[in-house]
Amino acid sequence: MSTDSGITAEEFAEEARLDREIPGRVLRHGGHGDAVTAFTEALDAAEDEEGALRVVRDHGRRLWRNAARRARETDGDDRPLYWTRLAMIRVLRGYRPAGDPLGTALVSALERASRGIEGNRLPAGGDRLRIVITGFDPFGLDRDIRRGNPSGAAVLALHGTTLRTADGRTAHVEGVILPVRWGDFTDGIVEEALTPYLEEGPRRVDLFMTVSQGRPGFFDLEVFNGARRGDTPDNAGVRAPGPIPVPPGPGGAAAPQWTRSTLPAERMIAATATGGDGREAEG
Repeated sequence: MSTDSGITAEEFAEEARLDREIPGRVLRHGGHGDAVTAFTEALDAAEDEEGALRVVRDHGRRLWRNAARRARETDGDDRPLYWTRLAMIRVLRGYRPAGDPLGTALVSALERASRGIEGNRLPAGGDRLRIVITGFDPFGLDRDIRRGNPSGAAVLALHGTTLRTADGRTAHVEGVILPVRWGDFTDGIVEEALTPYLEEGPRRVDLFMTVSQGRPGFFDLEVFNGARRGDTPDNAGVRAPGPIPVPPGPGGAAAPQWTRSTLPAERMIAATATGGDGREAEG
């Protein structure tokens, strides 16, 4: 269904859930305080389009940093980031009418900044390891509006951390949380987020890993990646089942429909089977 402005009703489906009781509770008690109010006031004070874009990026980054800090220091809940972002997007809908080019640019800028999608900020150097981990927004909210997503919580808890490896090197971790909307993937949000990390150079990533919400009681190690979508509705209520075109690789070479993870799957399976400490694990 489309509105008179050409905007589809699905684009507002996530924001409409803000009117339910649970999102309101999360916004009030999620630890981001007056983030939406401060954002609204700063946007109203912007003098021009460039000023509005600066406000959106600054407040999006602030939301992302605060969400990561809270995840490390408190309960690891990813829901306050999700619902606060949507509340800020609702503010932008009121700032510019649906279909307005600036409004679209502002929403996109807020989405990117509050998801960690702003290029490669990992340190250079051969003595450092660079790690990128991706997760996803909460989903299945029409079945249970209380749901979070452990993959997003894991990303928030790890983003910005520095780990010490057994050989004495430091490993720097950055995270990205992706939306659960088929349209964003069709439009190339994964390529936009990850290409800067994969480019050749002194800051090329050493390890990239994506984490998804799985089944209760099981750890599913996904070894194969296929360019095919299931029939599960996304957060906008959209279904897009079937194969998807695979963009050509470098030089126009045909890209494979299936790829295999380069992670040490067999060792990971063995570690999972024993719980990592030699004892047999369940599930």
